[in-house]
Order: sequence, then C-alpha cells, then structure tokens
Amino acid sequence: MSFIPWRGDFTRGIFISSQLSCDLSLDELNKLYEDFYSGHPFTHLTKEAVFLKQVVNTNKCIIQLEKVGRQLVVHSVADNLLKGAS
Repeated sequence: MSFIPWRGDFTRGIFISSQLSCDLSLDELNKLYEDFYSGHPFTHLTKEAVFLKQVVNTNKCIIQLEKVGRQLVVHSVADNLLKGAS
C-alpha cells in the first residue's frame, strides 16, 4: 500500500491518495465502502472528483475510489485543522 499526501498551495485541508492492488471491481468496492461508512455521518463517498473546498471548515471526509487496472486508488479530502488536528 502506498500513502501519498498531496502538497499544494492551500492553507488548510489535506488531500491524500492511497494505492493498493485489488481484484474487486469498482462497483464492488463502492458498495463495500458505502456499506462500511453508512453509519458514519461525517464520511461521504462520491463518484466525482474530490476537492478541498468541499470540506474546509467542516467535519467531513470525502472519499472517491478509482480503479486503474488492478490498482485501487483511494482519494480522500478532510480539513485537518479541525478535530483531526487535536
């Protein structure tokens, strides 16, 4: 598994991409993540690209899954200066 925090010209928030080998289809993975996070009010799954503007000054974490061959890429954004910083 690779964990890649993105560095950019932004004052708050963190953009992370994690990558691992996975044989499940994207549909199966989306269902798995939706089921797991269904009881987590601040974690949201989307099929669209994620942007820091979606989470700044909120408790939200937004996750987007991408499949490239056998590689699963999990993109996530969160405002790391709120509860995550404590």
